[in-house]
Amino acid sequence: MKRQRLIFFLFLLVGMGFLNYPFVSQWVNQRNQSKVIYEYEKKAEKLSDTGKQKLLGEARNYNSKLRAGRVLPGDSFGGGAEETSAYREYQKLLDVSGDGILCYLEIPSIEVFLPVFHGTSEHVLEQGAGHLFGSSLPVGGGGTHAVIAAHTGIATRMFFTDLDQMKTGDLFFLNVLGEKLAYQVNQIVTVTPDRTDLLRIEEGKDQVTLVTCTPYGINSHRLLVRGKRIPYREAQKRAEQAKESGFLIWGKRVFVLSILFLGAAGFWLLKPSKRKEEKG
Repeated sequence: MKRQRLIFFLFLLVGMGFLNYPFVSQWVNQRNQSKVIYEYEKKAEKLSDTGKQKLLGEARNYNSKLRAGRVLPGDSFGGGAEETSAYREYQKLLDVSGDGILCYLEIPSIEVFLPVFHGTSEHVLEQGAGHLFGSSLPVGGGGTHAVIAAHTGIATRMFFTDLDQMKTGDLFFLNVLGEKLAYQVNQIVTVTPDRTDLLRIEEGKDQVTLVTCTPYGINSHRLLVRGKRIPYREAQKRAEQAKESGFLIWGKRVFVLSILFLGAAGFWLLKPSKRKEEKG
């Protein structure tokens, strides 16, 4: 009888392991991404003011050329530009850490905290979010429109899986060389991959669009979540007042309940029987 109880408990243990795997995996990945971001921040802090302004100036000059050329970005997940000389020059911009990170992104409402790399190649999108080549670099300013893409539905990493839960009025933040930029969502649309006209630069506007594939598992369309720039202090106050919610919060609750359930089950299933106690 004790052996049967032990086998049953082991089945419970394995089942709870499967139940908690996505949450634990996401937590581990977030820790790893936080380390990458921490290293980026350390290197950015070591820059002199002159060095920082030089990098930001180069990025703004790049954005000015984009505005003048009326360059239209392609599909975020299309690829194909990585071998050009223009792309190689682009990769050098804002690359303070030497590993391709040009900023990092935070979306409090869906608990996203990701490094943003140059380009949207598959290699880049396996590590975090990617900045779409041909869109403005994310340094803000009138007449800029940066596009940031990430995958949805990867088993061990959430990335932009919860992007469809964002609502108009939600906030997201970019940190570029210590410069903090805040954006408020003002448009959410689902389009076919060829609808790149919505990624155009608009005169005088400071915008960022977040992009992912949709619907889940089919990926025939693109979900575009666009934000307009607002004052950082105003956005920070609103973000601090927001309640915790999302995948990892539920994961913590499920994990705690699982531990309590396993503890209770283990105590009941593996405790010595009364007969043995009496014989003893």
